[in-house]
Amino acid sequence: MASANMAIASLQLGGCNPQSPAGAGGPAVKALRTEQVLEELAMQSARIMRLEKRINELDVQLAASKGREMNLARRVADLEAVAPVVELTKAIPNEQEQQPAEIGANSLTASVQTTSGVTPDTLPSFPLVEDCIPVETKPSEKQAEDVLRYRGRLEGSKLGYHEILELVEGAPDFVRADRKFMLEAVAECGSALKYSADNLKSDRDVVHAAVKQNGEALQWASGILKADREVVLAAVKQNGAAVKFASDSLREDKDLHSLSMKTKGEVP
Repeated sequence: MASANMAIASLQLGGCNPQSPAGAGGPAVKALRTEQVLEELAMQSARIMRLEKRINELDVQLAASKGREMNLARRVADLEAVAPVVELTKAIPNEQEQQPAEIGANSLTASVQTTSGVTPDTLPSFPLVEDCIPVETKPSEKQAEDVLRYRGRLEGSKLGYHEILELVEGAPDFVRADRKFMLEAVAECGSALKYSADNLKSDRDVVHAAVKQNGEALQWASGILKADREVVLAAVKQNGAAVKFASDSLREDKDLHSLSMKTKGEVP
């Protein structure tokens, strides 16, 4: 743009004032103004590209964060499952603390062994709670690149239904937790919802896109969305048989029954 301004200035010094009526329509001035507009458009385009890149990076970070929350929830559930066994180990006395006269402690150990079949020698060892909690980390650069690569395979591609299903099934967990990737996948292959991260099966937009493409994808939606009338209606419109995956209350809905018979021929 600076070069275009310098050129206009040189025309003014040479006696051609682009602001005057005589020079306003000259070919040289028009060309310079066109160049100014093109340079400005190029700068705006570069700004837009930088913003899109930043948005993609934030999407990847959000997907990785949701994946970490899921892993933490699973580990907490595992700890809750082994809690009764841990309590049992506390009831078994340590050999160093046992006294010869403590017959009651020996009786307790014998009782535990008899009723549960568990002995101190056969009890498994469990990790400390702090060892089970993942350290908060940012998504690695490689993970971000992998997510963008998987998105690229979907965007503007001509993959068939089964090819998309295989792509999603074989993708890493952090990719299947990426909302943008899964939205594009289920829009072309509703069955891909089966392999999405659990939190996305409760995402209304993702599930709605899936059932619009394949009504029977409703079977992989969360219980809350199976009771969502709008989501179930979209599924039944695509395939009447999908009504069998709806919540109990919506399966009794007369309008859905009627629509199901029209799109399938009979209520499943």
